[in-house]
Amino acid sequence: MKGKSPLSALSLILLLATFIVQSVHAYENMQHGFSITPPEGWALEENIETALFVFRDPSNYTGATIRVVVNQSGLPQDDPFLASRTNICLRRYLAETCPGYLITQMGAEAVHNLNGYEIKFNATVDGKAMRFDSVIFVETNQTFYIVCGALSPAYDNLSSAFDETINSFRLAPFSQSSSNYVPRCNAIWILIGTIAVIAVSVAPSLIYFYKRKQNQKLHLANKNTKCGEPSN
Repeated sequence: MKGKSPLSALSLILLLATFIVQSVHAYENMQHGFSITPPEGWALEENIETALFVFRDPSNYTGATIRVVVNQSGLPQDDPFLASRTNICLRRYLAETCPGYLITQMGAEAVHNLNGYEIKFNATVDGKAMRFDSVIFVETNQTFYIVCGALSPAYDNLSSAFDETINSFRLAPFSQSSSNYVPRCNAIWILIGTIAVIAVSVAPSLIYFYKRKQNQKLHLANKNTKCGEPSN
């Protein structure tokens, strides 16, 4: 039996730990069959106005939210005008929810084989200047809107987090009517337990590797000692 090096074992632990944290940190909605991963530590609020749920930055100075809306209607995926119809759907939704919005950038958006459309825009909400990044994904029977927004001074610092959240959106073959979300603070305990299990499983290999190295050093030392002895 050959032992694994400590570096390989630690690399395995780190890779599994990263996967576990990302998995338990994701929001999974089984009713609508999708998952999405918000920024670390953001609070979940469900059924807020027209939104299925909202992720909210717990700090008070960014005013940042990630709003997800699901409509029970979609478009045929073989529609030759799907891209333009998707654009129209997103514009109509924004006109209803953010009157007077000003588009700053727009274009097609593809995430995990999902074809969508993205519009970045500015708007005034409750007298405060805000910047937004909105994306629409249209399936045959459902339409998903993801709208990320923050106060204008805080937007640039959050734009990469918004991109990561949008890119984390995935459809999954769920069938049960329920949802699951484990915030990062609770996921830490799951991570610690998992690392402990992995550490116990690789401990024999690490011990074997260490003993083999020690035996090799001892054998080399004995060999050098014999080579230095005077012949009779």
